[in-house]
Amino acid sequence: MDQKMKGSSKVNMFEGNDYAFWSIRMKNYLMSLGPDVWALVVWGYVVPEDIPSNSEEKKQYWDHAKALNTLQSSLSKKVLAKVLTCTSVEQLWGKSGTIYAGGTKVKREKLQTLKAHFEGLKMREKENICQYFERIDTIVNALRGLGHNVSDDEIVDKLLRTFPMVYNPKVSTLEDWEDINKLTLVELYGILIAYELRMKVEGEGHMCYPTP
Repeated sequence: MDQKMKGSSKVNMFEGNDYAFWSIRMKNYLMSLGPDVWALVVWGYVVPEDIPSNSEEKKQYWDHAKALNTLQSSLSKKVLAKVLTCTSVEQLWGKSGTIYAGGTKVKREKLQTLKAHFEGLKMREKENICQYFERIDTIVNALRGLGHNVSDDEIVDKLLRTFPMVYNPKVSTLEDWEDINKLTLVELYGILIAYELRMKVEGEGHMCYPTP
């Protein structure tokens, strides 16, 4: 049972597209294998020629083998061929990032573009709550994949400032709420989905929102 559950949580095969999304999932998956496994990706590991006899060194050796096998198994044949010469997870992780996310200059340019895109986001007139949240998630995941942290509080603030006028009554109510600073992203989503459904039931939803 445990093996079945563990296998079902594996990251999808990386074919060379959506590196930011894949890298976030892969990082989380490697961390789920144990903090020592992810540490080897971050800090690096010199692979010895022979299996160590010391128990602590042996554990590092197997943790590294586990991380390397996990990473290689998540890459398509085409992608793996480009990093097959990497002998450590640190090398493999770094090289795949350079190839598919770009070097420092490219990453910086992508980051600036994504930041501008995030700042300029507004809910479209014909968009519903679910669709808008998905667009937000796509950009936030890409930013996080490039190492730029976007907190849920920032996303909540962004959302409250970018809804169409039809949401103003609900947004005003939320902004007057004394615990607005404690409002989570999940709670906001639930509140707005309920509000949108109520508008549709009352015959107002057809003004702005298509059926999901």
